[in-house]
Amino acid sequence: MSLLNIKNVKKSFGSNLVLNDINLTLEQNDFYGLVGKNGSGKTTLINLIAGINKPDNGDILFYDNINITQFKHKIGLMPDSEGLYRNISGYDFLKYMGRLKKINLSNLQISQLLEKVFLEVPQHLKIKHYSFGMKKKLAIAQTLIGNPDLIILDEPTSGVDPESAIYLRQLFSDFHKEGKTILITSHNLSEIEKLCNKASLLDNGKLTISGELSTLLQNKEKSIKLLIQFKTTYPESELLKIMQKCSFEIHVNLSDSTLEIDCYSSDINNVLNFILQIKGMKIVDISTIKPDLEKLFFTDTM
Repeated sequence: MSLLNIKNVKKSFGSNLVLNDINLTLEQNDFYGLVGKNGSGKTTLINLIAGINKPDNGDILFYDNINITQFKHKIGLMPDSEGLYRNISGYDFLKYMGRLKKINLSNLQISQLLEKVFLEVPQHLKIKHYSFGMKKKLAIAQTLIGNPDLIILDEPTSGVDPESAIYLRQLFSDFHKEGKTILITSHNLSEIEKLCNKASLLDNGKLTISGELSTLLQNKEKSIKLLIQFKTTYPESELLKIMQKCSFEIHVNLSDSTLEIDCYSSDINNVLNFILQIKGMKIVDISTIKPDLEKLFFTDTM
């Protein structure tokens, strides 16, 4: 049984169509990455899933037939840490957020939540005195109130230092290993690739690429990039003309005595043989670049 089913969802604000015919499924224990440029509709989609806004058309259902009104208390949504209440303590903030979910948290339960995200703070210390990283941890602790079935993280590591980002990613990975279903948005494609088992690209309000990361990247591996460092007496313009005579489908860029060649994996040996036969050209080094999410999502495929 799927945890979340989004079917034919559309959302506009005035005349601006933000989401257009969105279909998305999250299975239980998925770690799902949502990728897209600013303005692509990621936050709007998250707000629809969390019940903050309503879709104009389509359905958002949990466990096949439960609507957001019935399920909202089982969602943990990480708020913007800079938008946290400044003049109350972290303990009071968590108590307040618990009451919104109709849960009365004791100080012991709050301490346990903070311990889970490794945040040690005096009980009465106001949030305005927290560091940026401490605020992030408090926002994450808030998502865990009520042991939610779905955790939603909107750009959770943006603005944090590299060491803290590594720590937070490990924390999310631990949640996933404990059986949590997580939906995360991030501009950091390396982060998505390390954490998630599935991902989608949201582009101009539409999901253009979706699926298991392993399958998406495997399909992309039909193409490969060759980096060939060389020495030659040919001018660059002449060498590019020679490369255009290659009978196999390739895309070539030339800079700093390095050829960058995109070709099909099945043609790699033939392309190398063609290059080795070019007189007056000495190969210094050959390497390849493995396909990654950046190439999958934001580079035109061959």
